[in-house]
Amino acid sequence: MNETRKIKKKKIRLSDVYRKLETMYQQVRHNWKAYIVKIIVLILLTIILIIFNLNLDSIPYINRITFYLPLLDNLIGIKINLFYVVIYILSTIPIIVICKSFFKSMKYENKDEQLAKALMPNASEEKREELSSKTIVMYPNPYNKDNEYWMLYKNSVPYNVIFEKKELIQNFLDGQYVKGTKNYGSNKALINLSKTDPSNPKPINWDDKFLISYKGGSPIFNLGITNFDEPFYWDTKKLIHEKLGGTTGAGKTIVQKSICYQALMQNCELFIYDGKQIDYTGIWKRLKNCTIVNSMKGFQNMVKMVYEIHLIRNKEFKFPFYNIDNFNRFKKPIQPRKHIFLVIEEAADIFDIDIKALSKDEKSEYLNCIEILKEIARKGRATGCHLCVNSQRLSADIIPPQINSCLKFKFCGFADNILSNIMVENTDAHDLLKDGVAGMFVDGNHNVVQTYYIDSEIEQAILKPFEITRKTMSDIHARYDIGEEELEIDGDKFVKDYVEDKEAEDPNYFKVRKDK
Repeated sequence: MNETRKIKKKKIRLSDVYRKLETMYQQVRHNWKAYIVKIIVLILLTIILIIFNLNLDSIPYINRITFYLPLLDNLIGIKINLFYVVIYILSTIPIIVICKSFFKSMKYENKDEQLAKALMPNASEEKREELSSKTIVMYPNPYNKDNEYWMLYKNSVPYNVIFEKKELIQNFLDGQYVKGTKNYGSNKALINLSKTDPSNPKPINWDDKFLISYKGGSPIFNLGITNFDEPFYWDTKKLIHEKLGGTTGAGKTIVQKSICYQALMQNCELFIYDGKQIDYTGIWKRLKNCTIVNSMKGFQNMVKMVYEIHLIRNKEFKFPFYNIDNFNRFKKPIQPRKHIFLVIEEAADIFDIDIKALSKDEKSEYLNCIEILKEIARKGRATGCHLCVNSQRLSADIIPPQINSCLKFKFCGFADNILSNIMVENTDAHDLLKDGVAGMFVDGNHNVVQTYYIDSEIEQAILKPFEITRKTMSDIHARYDIGEEELEIDGDKFVKDYVEDKEAEDPNYFKVRKDK
């Protein structure tokens, strides 16, 4: 039996040939820049050799050497100089050598039997042979040279079996860490192998090379690196509003600050509520295009300002310029309309309050504010108004469902099963993340993302170009300057004066306009 099985293994199977060809394709695909140079060198060498071979008759000494075989000449009917034939053959050797060195085939292994035993230890030999997984092993990771990819042909082995047996696969692969696994087509799983333990990652310090080259339109933010070493983006054109959560120390504020910085770089305007008065202080209080408030009243006034912009744009953006991006692209105004980000730090402070304890006027103001937020959540796509709702203690009944249903970009650090389900609608934030490891998030689509780290020094450096100083401040800045040594804008007073001036003209100016 064993001998016949060995003989069978030696047979060439079409599936093996296909897998080898796919391995070579993956090598070329992920190293195409280097291959372009190699192919150009090969073409130039080939041209030189062709020119050399076509002009052998004109080369001294070589053109005198002749070697003919009469029998061969009579058979073919043409006189052939066999010495030239030898030179032609020898001239192909440099091309073969270069091809061998330039285009080395990837390491390919067929470990069907061992892997089948690993994934299906209780199956019979016949069943294991039937379901044995076919593998393409170790092709380059285009994003991280230290790591590599491994393709697994699942056949009838379900993906969840592969996902659940990551540690077993790690041992099978000589101790390399399994950083990520995902479905890759109908019958394949892609596995990212890491040389370092992915559960204890080294911080990735922010660098401006991570910035997206902004060419107008809806902003796109680069938030970190996925468990497949790929850049992870938030495209605000597809996912308008953000919901960010996680336990204390997960790194929510650093993620949100990264978004705010990139928003400033992409010519957006920020309105930030920081009830804790801890995170957005110092240089944040003196930035262009950035308004920060710390009180509930200040938040309500700030929301009214954003709503006013929303209403003005609703009237301004008419067919065919029905949204902010089309308006800026085709109307080409002198001052392009900016995307606006309304950031709510610790949203439970806003949404989870006892309305019964408020006075009649306070209750009316609060309910109007919530109605405005619902309006922005539903219609903010067209006018370029984005909500960023952050919290560590959300429950299903805190955020109004009309707002919660519009928060399509979901990002969550480590959390318990209940909070994970509320934030990303699955338990990934608990199952895939490790408690106490800051900067690791999941997005609701089973992506694990290591976010960029921004410490106080990096923060000061990247925000410096947006800083307002006393030498450059305007009259408005001077009016609301509350700093003693450095400029610091009182955002609460600024939005209060703005709203009061508008409401003095029309008391119902900021009341929610109901759809007709």
